[in-house]
Formats: sequence, structure tokens, C-alpha cells
Amino acid sequence: MPEYIFIDDKKVRDGKKPAEKITEHLAIAQSNKVYDQSTWRIYSVDAEKPVMDFRINNYEAAKELAEIIEGVYGDYLSIYEVVPDWDVLAIARLSMDGGEKLYNTLHEYEGGIITLEDMKKAKEKALA
Repeated sequence: MPEYIFIDDKKVRDGKKPAEKITEHLAIAQSNKVYDQSTWRIYSVDAEKPVMDFRINNYEAAKELAEIIEGVYGDYLSIYEVVPDWDVLAIARLSMDGGEKLYNTLHEYEGGIITLEDMKKAKEKALA
């Protein structure tokens, strides 16, 4: 059974929105944009903020991508608990095996939408 948490979001009525906790440090939540509720974002559980500025248009892809990010960056993601405004993935990318490849691959999608097909290509490219 999925575990749900509530993350801060000033765009919703009560200031909190539900997110499904996927890993120890990451959760996914649907976009709150009325015209775009079919996309998902990956959030830090500790900082309650997106880990990068992109959306994923498939629930399973979002879930898998969160697991990949956690697998590569691991305990570095706990830095969000102490310093929620840092770009932890950018900081940790050189310290983790495959961290720079994954970061650079995800950075290509910054501001955009990742499809399931994009996610599969990114996974192959980043983890090769």
C-alpha cells in the first residue's frame, strides 16, 4: 500500500498537496495546473520541493525515475533536510558513480515534459 505525505504548495487551497512517497527521500505528485493534471513531478520528501524543473507525463515513468535518482544519489538526498534550497543533484553529481551522466541527462529536460519513451532513453544513456 502506498505511503502518502503532504508537501507545501501555495498554489492549492490549503497550502498542502498529497504526494506518494516512492523512496526514502523522494515522492511524486500530480501537477496542480488545471490544464495539465496528467503530469507528475518528483519532490524531495525533506525539502518538499521538486528535485529538478521538469514534469513526467506517465505515473510509472515518474515512479521509476524517482527510484533511479534515489539509487544513484542515495543518502546525498538527505542534504535537503538541512539545506532545502540547494541543488543537491548538481552538488552530488561528481561524487556519485553515474551521478554526472544522470544529472546531465535530466538537465536536458529542464522546463519540459519527459515522456515514457524519453525516460527509457534517458535511463539507457545515463546508466550506460
